[in-house]
Amino acid sequence: MCVSGRGRSNLPAELTSFVGRRQELAEALRLLAGARLLTLTGPGGVGKTRLALRLAADRQRAFPDGVWIAELADLDDPSLVVDAVAEAMDLQFLSGRWTAATLAAHLAPRRILLVLDNCEHLVDTCARLVNTLLRAGPDLRVIATSRHLLGVAGERVLKVPPLRVPPVPAPGADQSALAGGLIQYEAVSLLAERAAAVLGEFSLDEGNWRTVASLCHRLDGIPLAIELAAARLRTLSLEQILDRLDNRYALLTRGNRAGPRRQQTLRALIDWSFGLCNPEEQQMWACLSVFADGFTLEAAEQVEGARYPPAVVLDVLSGLVDKSILVRDDDEGMVRFRMLDTIHQYGQDRLRESGREQDVRRRHLAYYRRMAALADAQWCSPAQLDWIRRIRNEQANLRVALDLCLTTPGLAETALSIMVALWQYWAAIGLLSEARFWFDRGLSKATEPDGIRAIGLQSAAHAASLQGDITAAASLLAEARDLAARLHEQRVLARIACVEGRLAAISGDTSAAVERSQDARRRFTDLDEPLGLAQSLLYLGLAHGIREEQDAAATVFAECVALTERFGECCFRSFALCGLGLAAWQLGELEQAMEHHAAAISLKYAFHDHVGIAVALEQQAWVMASAGRHHESAVLLGAAGRIWRETGASIAVFGLASFHHRCEASLRRVLDQRKLERALAQGAELDLDEAVAAATQGTGTPVAHPVVPAGEPEVPLTPRERQVADLVARGLSNKEIASYLVIAQRTAEGHVERILGKLGFTSRAQIVAWVKDSSRSPQERTCEPQRHVGERERSASTSPPPPHGESGGVQPHG
Repeated sequence: MCVSGRGRSNLPAELTSFVGRRQELAEALRLLAGARLLTLTGPGGVGKTRLALRLAADRQRAFPDGVWIAELADLDDPSLVVDAVAEAMDLQFLSGRWTAATLAAHLAPRRILLVLDNCEHLVDTCARLVNTLLRAGPDLRVIATSRHLLGVAGERVLKVPPLRVPPVPAPGADQSALAGGLIQYEAVSLLAERAAAVLGEFSLDEGNWRTVASLCHRLDGIPLAIELAAARLRTLSLEQILDRLDNRYALLTRGNRAGPRRQQTLRALIDWSFGLCNPEEQQMWACLSVFADGFTLEAAEQVEGARYPPAVVLDVLSGLVDKSILVRDDDEGMVRFRMLDTIHQYGQDRLRESGREQDVRRRHLAYYRRMAALADAQWCSPAQLDWIRRIRNEQANLRVALDLCLTTPGLAETALSIMVALWQYWAAIGLLSEARFWFDRGLSKATEPDGIRAIGLQSAAHAASLQGDITAAASLLAEARDLAARLHEQRVLARIACVEGRLAAISGDTSAAVERSQDARRRFTDLDEPLGLAQSLLYLGLAHGIREEQDAAATVFAECVALTERFGECCFRSFALCGLGLAAWQLGELEQAMEHHAAAISLKYAFHDHVGIAVALEQQAWVMASAGRHHESAVLLGAAGRIWRETGASIAVFGLASFHHRCEASLRRVLDQRKLERALAQGAELDLDEAVAAATQGTGTPVAHPVVPAGEPEVPLTPRERQVADLVARGLSNKEIASYLVIAQRTAEGHVERILGKLGFTSRAQIVAWVKDSSRSPQERTCEPQRHVGERERSASTSPPPPHGESGGVQPHG
């Protein structure tokens, strides 16, 4: 006989506000509508329980027989799970103890929503109980929260991510847009609300927003960590909390005393997760903390290969993913794993305690040293773009490897060899300051006068020259030349001649620039080194271009394009196309110049060469000015100027400043000051995608954007979401969309967030492009040029461009 002594719910009242989670809540409601078991998974402290309670409360009216939560966190004995569920529902079995079968029989005819909270330490028992209940009761629904999947047939899973955090504020970068929209990030909103509760009042202002953004980022957006940090505001400032986060487990210790013991300190929370892992998972958790910002299966197998065969590594990784210790990410077909910073720091503590740290770090170094060497060996090949993507993903790990070398006696030359192997990558994507930082450190420690030091000196000189630091470049080259000559290092001498040609070009000695570049060309030809030959051709063409020897420049750049195409190389080819565009412009072949620049931009966009894109934008602006497209020219100058400011580079370091000044002067003669300033400002507001579209419109050169793979369906939007996407594409703000559709502004914001999430986008501009692209046929998407900024401002857009030098356009010949 059964007696129930309570109403139809035992959901606790919310004591604090529920912040954010609109997208997750909407997705959970959708999943629950089509499934009988929904499991919310995620790392400890991420807010699974809070989301489950809100979800249950929102669905309460749909379950007339009750919505119940059974809290299992403090239950250690699996045999008591059924009793705990019955007790939560206030069911008394007068004839004995409850069993899974008797509970299932009691619930079978009822329409009930049951929440099983914190199942991870009792996962097998919970899985068996849920399976029994669902088989008996067709109208029963279960929401489980667990760091581990239950593995029951029909289970739907929602991985609860941390709260959205703002990007890390970059020193010196324009962050005004971020400052204004900071409160829209859920982690910031939670911190602000909890801070106000502690301090009485709290607001984001110019004095604290950077600290708040950095704090939320360092705490991984984990709600529990943010709540614990806010509690510390009773005695510490935001800055003090941020400064002490390196020892976060000692800092974040004052939680809700009424909550579960494991949620009263951050350390207790992660200890709980660690205790749920088997010994192999615990050991691998510690070892994998050697990685920074993620790793691949191959990397894990190499680092753990001394202890486990590959099949075991895969099984243990799978277990750590299932337990929400590792986060699985898909990156262009490659699976990567990462830890949240809080979990990562815990693993590092365990690694130090294990006594294996030095051995694990040595294996990590060996793996990334081999990777850098292989990337260098395959750089001049069709694999170049793949290596750029791979090295970009592994930058943090390579930095860890370099730092280990430079802080460990006897490994300085190893560090320098890795730097030399990475130099082409650093140069290709514009990481010149980073390159100089590492070369300065490496050369100061690797002082043996050998070949690796010689090439390190030459590479460091090249980096300095690309930043316009002629004095430093000349000094480094002198030492490199002397050492390479003594060692008879012919490849290094060829590279030195190449950099000497570049230095002479940007210093104004164009005769010496031609002479040294031709010498480098001869040397690389004799050495049969295609990558060096391509670079010498680039600098020879640049020297001819600065001397306004257009035919010679075009011939050399065309040779470079043919050479790089033969080997499948992209980086130098993109610069050679810029050179061809410059030469074509100087010869008055404006349409051909635009096509060359668009092709260069398409290549540079593929490997995120922001500095190279700025060069191509500049040169396209000069061509458009000559073609009478003055407004568009000014917009592109503004877009390039933004990149110059963000990267610290300038067109001057390419020896092309005089052309920039001529273009500006010609625009001032044609446009009044107000129109020019407005166009420059318009360009400065463009993001990279928009700037690229503005520079390539009308050229017939498509720029590659992420697309849905062939054979896969496009991400479905609901009819309402498609309607909102169309309104975004028409330029309406969230407020205007709400007014148009007669809905609340928060509802409109929720629609936009879900659209961004479903399509994998981060900006409204991407929604605009997607709407336009999805409305065309596949053939149109491939062939039709993009129409973008400045289209309406063109004068006489259907007429041919004016003759070279007319209409107030920039005169390339001066």
